[in-house]
Amino acid sequence: MQLEYLRSFLEVYRTGSMTAAARNLNMTQPAISSQIKSLEASLEKPLFQRVGRGIQATPIAIELAHSISSPLDSLATTLGLLKARSNQIEGTVYIAGPGEFMHYAAARILAGLMPLNIKLRLQTGNRKFLIDQLESGEADIVFLAAQHKPEQFEYHSIACEQLIPVASPEWANMHFNSCRKVEDLITKPIMAYDEELSLAQRYFNATIQQSCITSPVACVPDLRIVLELLYQHQGYAVLPDYLCQKPIEQKRLVQLIDHPLAPKNCVHMAWQKQKMRDSRVYFVKDYLEKAFQQKI
Repeated sequence: MQLEYLRSFLEVYRTGSMTAAARNLNMTQPAISSQIKSLEASLEKPLFQRVGRGIQATPIAIELAHSISSPLDSLATTLGLLKARSNQIEGTVYIAGPGEFMHYAAARILAGLMPLNIKLRLQTGNRKFLIDQLESGEADIVFLAAQHKPEQFEYHSIACEQLIPVASPEWANMHFNSCRKVEDLITKPIMAYDEELSLAQRYFNATIQQSCITSPVACVPDLRIVLELLYQHQGYAVLPDYLCQKPIEQKRLVQLIDHPLAPKNCVHMAWQKQKMRDSRVYFVKDYLEKAFQQKI
């Protein structure tokens, strides 16, 4: 049962005329009539009866109108307020973050801002680039995996994903099927986001209190490319589970170890304090906080 059908029904009920309802809703009379018929088919009961040249509501129509009038009127008021507010906040907001996070986790949420006439300018890059964007103020909002100068900038944690070691099934069967202990991974060929092996070192320090002792066979500051390299069966990587969930379901990757002490990789939304003086940026920040909370 579509919401627009209920809105059309309520207008017909209030005006007592399909022609008047169509005029008030800026629709054609046949369109209104078709929606009423669809609603009647869904309810399996007639809603209006013809009386002379007019129509008269049936008892089920009267009951339905009393049930939905208040919620629909409240919804119309809310939408009107949101539309008015969106006219005040329309403009451009600059957002920066890691490419893989923006692609996998943030894109759909950010797309919800576009109908509100908010234009987005999105930048992706490594941590140094993102910190430069934050400190210079070129970006209004920045997504960071770790806080930078928390006494100077404001932060809100929006996502927290577990770090897991993954590889292709072929690589796992050939190099890691006999034992499957964390210690055995330390010397294996690893693909990483950076030379410091930031994600892998966090994983090893948390699980076995040791450090990885090998340099990466491939290093690229975009975890989507790391995923593609894994599919070539040349090593393993430690990645946030949100990146791996779909490839694991597709059997393109396997989780090598399920360790109870596996650390979590938290993503923070950061901004300069003075940025919140801009109502547009404040609205986007508030929207993102609520949207990510619902997503989690």
